[in-house]
Amino acid sequence: MTLETAPIFVLCCARSGSTLLRYVLDTHPKITAPPELHLLLMARQLAWVFEHTARPAGDDHAIDAAGYATERTRTAISSIMDEYAARAGKSIWAEKSVSTLDCLDMLERLYPDARLICLYRQAPDVMASCAQAAQQRRGAFGFEPYLARTTGNPVDGLADYWLDKAGRALGAEQRLGNPHLRMRYEDLVSEPAQSIGRLFGFLGLEVPSDMLDSVFSTTHAVGPGDSKILTTTGIHSESIGHGSRLAIDTLSADRRARIDELHAKLGYSRLGNIT
Repeated sequence: MTLETAPIFVLCCARSGSTLLRYVLDTHPKITAPPELHLLLMARQLAWVFEHTARPAGDDHAIDAAGYATERTRTAISSIMDEYAARAGKSIWAEKSVSTLDCLDMLERLYPDARLICLYRQAPDVMASCAQAAQQRRGAFGFEPYLARTTGNPVDGLADYWLDKAGRALGAEQRLGNPHLRMRYEDLVSEPAQSIGRLFGFLGLEVPSDMLDSVFSTTHAVGPGDSKILTTTGIHSESIGHGSRLAIDTLSADRRARIDELHAKLGYSRLGNIT
């Protein structure tokens, strides 16, 4: 596998615009980006099975069980995805699952050559979108346990979710040796041509001249992700700023300070300056 065909993993939290990013990736003639498959969750279980079946009881044959499990697991996952890409007539596959941030150990273990796209969205807008999804009971997105721990103030729970996931993605940027690109949802929807150019430049791919026009005219596989995209017809910035509807003033001082700190690292405004 060469750098040009190495898999792509999107590191993101729920409600960050990752389904739109998946559509963009999937539109490229060389990339297939299926709905959320949670590949690394499956890989974790597969690796456990392979490691515990590497050597039967009483077999004294020396074997590196962990190494064996890593090799077999990567082969299993890659064969599924390589075949999927080949059937689509493409050579590169991308995985966009919110659970990837919970499986960075498996990502590092199995795919040290993968390209990473670290996608962020400012905290209040993620929190507002999560709150809306929770009210409409549209699937499970991973933030539910955070709400359960802060039943007295759900805004605190949503803040904890964003802080945890954004912090993990930033940590992966700094700790993992994989080639990575930082993207912000706000840039993608406000300046799509420039953002898409950066994206495919990072991936070493040319941008087709009709790329922007093709994102929503291309047929994409339907599955887990943001169902609202099924009724979307174009890239727009209308969802920026919805977080101003949240009762941000109910956040604890500690959470506000930590969000402001991460916002500063990502180039976002302080909470008090967001309108």
